[in-house]
Amino acid sequence: MFLVQTAIDTAIKLHHEINDIDFIDGVEIHTFNMAKKVAAGSQDSWQPTSEVGANHSLPYCVAVALLNGNITLESFGEPQRSDHRLKALLRKTKVMIDDDFNQQYPESLPCRILVSLLSGDKKAAEKQYPSGHPKNPMSVQRIEEKFFQWGGRNMKKQQLQKLLDLLDNIDQLEGLSGLCALLRLGDQAL
Repeated sequence: MFLVQTAIDTAIKLHHEINDIDFIDGVEIHTFNMAKKVAAGSQDSWQPTSEVGANHSLPYCVAVALLNGNITLESFGEPQRSDHRLKALLRKTKVMIDDDFNQQYPESLPCRILVSLLSGDKKAAEKQYPSGHPKNPMSVQRIEEKFFQWGGRNMKKQQLQKLLDLLDNIDQLEGLSGLCALLRLGDQAL
């Protein structure tokens, strides 16, 4: 969900500054009203029972990113949702509205995360735009990495490479039949 992407990027940055989530005393996610309402406003946001619920949960995605330093397809599966360290971190997490961020939305999707450590130290990070936003574009290399990471669930690497090659030259295609055939082949690879 696009409303949680900035928070994920911000939490990944903080992951690299925190040695161990067991030393976290509290997490404050500062965001705009729409993100809190849609992605942190229900019980399922705080205790997701499905992959979809986890994927659309602001506190869950932040906690996973702080714990693992990334988000993958496995981040939303039952083993990750049942992780006792993740659940403990969610209990220490709060989502707060920032009035300045409300003024900036929807032009930007701002997020600030403040992590309080048991030592008394605090770590903070803030971002205005998620990776992939027109004002924070991803490199071609990063787009391709994500393409293979997320597409690998449904297609073999060789098929993904053929698809990427077609998409790189889509403006030169005379029709979409080759692209459609490759996508059908991807369905058969499941």
